[in-house]
Amino acid sequence: MLGGNVPSDAGNFGFEARPSAASLIQSLRDFGYSLETALADIVDNSISADATRVEIFAKFDGLDSAIGILDDGHGMGAEQLQLAMRLASTGPSEGRQPDDLGRFGMGMKTASFSQCRRMTVLTRQSEVTSTACWDLDEVSRRDEWYVSRPPATEVPWSDRVGETGTLVIWQNLDRILSGTDEGNDSRTFARRISEAASHLEMVFHRFLEREGSHRTIRIAVNNRELVAFDPFARKYAATIIGPMEKIWTKAGVVTIQPFTLPHHSNVGQDAWERLGGRDGFIKNQGFYLYRARRLIVWGTWFGIAKQTERTKLTRVLLDIPSSLDESWKINVLKASAEPPDYVRRRLKTLIEAIVATSKRIYTHRGVRQAALAEIPTWQRVRTRGGIRYQINSEHPLIQSVLADLPADRRTQLLTVLNVFSRTLPMDSLLHDLSDAPDQVNAASISVEELSEITRSTVASLLQRGLSWVRITSMLKSSPPFDANWDETAKIVDQMMMEEA
Repeated sequence: MLGGNVPSDAGNFGFEARPSAASLIQSLRDFGYSLETALADIVDNSISADATRVEIFAKFDGLDSAIGILDDGHGMGAEQLQLAMRLASTGPSEGRQPDDLGRFGMGMKTASFSQCRRMTVLTRQSEVTSTACWDLDEVSRRDEWYVSRPPATEVPWSDRVGETGTLVIWQNLDRILSGTDEGNDSRTFARRISEAASHLEMVFHRFLEREGSHRTIRIAVNNRELVAFDPFARKYAATIIGPMEKIWTKAGVVTIQPFTLPHHSNVGQDAWERLGGRDGFIKNQGFYLYRARRLIVWGTWFGIAKQTERTKLTRVLLDIPSSLDESWKINVLKASAEPPDYVRRRLKTLIEAIVATSKRIYTHRGVRQAALAEIPTWQRVRTRGGIRYQINSEHPLIQSVLADLPADRRTQLLTVLNVFSRTLPMDSLLHDLSDAPDQVNAASISVEELSEITRSTVASLLQRGLSWVRITSMLKSSPPFDANWDETAKIVDQMMMEEA
């Protein structure tokens, strides 16, 4: 046998494969947290500690910048703090209170490590103050799971801690300040903090406002009170709220309720933009999954349906208790989930009825206009290959021009119109309509242009032998006359007087 005799381990009963602290703690920094999700994870702990107020301080001072998260919860004793600083301090299978937003006992540590290299906790309970600090540089130097206990006086913002509560401090913000000009870009820092605040306003919106008998919590970022942002726009009368359904299981109840957001004409521009979010309405449609009232996943159909333009106004609230964590496969970040098969089957049967309302809201205006327009400029043509739009060559304006042209020139004009119809920029239109539908409008028309178009159209219709009553009715239902009807009516009246 090549290599000679191989030593046998038959007499051994195993060995300890303890991981290197220096190596593993660096790996724990890359779980996938962003600044906003990391802050949300710390706020989870505050809510679980029965806090009524959370204050977030973000101080920019170049490489000495720091972030603090302070709550007025019940705090921890020295032994509790020591346990809380351990990785995986609580297992995912351990029983939790209904309002406990924890999952793996990893959140405070991994969320903090993802953003900084030094995380300090100062907590107060029964007039006793305790501190503990993870310093990743120290862990790497020692290659040990070493936690220090700094004096409370050395902890920033320690004077703000009340009779009870917990303060988490992030220093050496290498991940947050990376990409800035050697840590000196205060504007980038401020922007990221502002984006994180908006994130918290949505993730915790059900805690920030009164909901039934549940307690509310106040959250402030640099002394700015956060305001609940409801992704379902329930305060607008035009929002359609669907029926609530509950799926009962041994481990807990799944609540389902669909919402159809109002058309952009029924809300202000600022509200519309905020409802759409940074990614727009198409990417933010779908299920909004809440775990113990805390939003964890949104903007997904879980593979049950496709995100389309016509269903972009649909948002469905899914509410689950923490007792369903395992069956929903809630991950460490509390940012991904997968509905179990029995829920997926029910959602699949409901989905068509859920999105139907959104389709009607979003398309009814265009369909109604197309149906009523008696002099359409564009025609909607359905073929085996799909739906296309083409310029209406029967429009009176086009017909009047064709009548004055010789045969070869008529053919040439119709060819040009056909080219225009086939080169309609559909991709650009769809992108603009999905991104900012309230900004997509027909070009304005001057009084002189409207007068010329009206006179030419009326003259062509008169040549066909139509009455003034009929012509007026046709103009009133067709663009651009319908949108400028007061001025159009004056022009028609003037033409009638001229003819008389």
